[in-house]
Amino acid sequence: MEYTSSMAVETLQISDKDVNKYINERIGSNACPCGSGEFELIIDSEATPSVMTMKDVRDEFNEHWFFWQACNHCSQSKMIAASRVWAWIKEQNSKNVD
Repeated sequence: MEYTSSMAVETLQISDKDVNKYINERIGSNACPCGSGEFELIIDSEATPSVMTMKDVRDEFNEHWFFWQACNHCSQSKMIAASRVWAWIKEQNSKNVD
């Protein structure tokens, strides 16, 4: 995966439609293991996909970014690496240019 200086800005511009398209094409089912609900993308107060960050314990200057989903029944949550979504969008855009 090639990182660019604009990756952070571009990641924050990813829409809920983009993340849901990635989920549908790469992950498939949104069914929760609880058997009674489905995972839904968490949206922030600005109506964009919420981004969760985690510090890297081996590098205090590095953070990992995630979009996240929660089950609409049991509230179990899962994270989707924002860098993978970003790279997938870049790949899709390059296919559309060719």
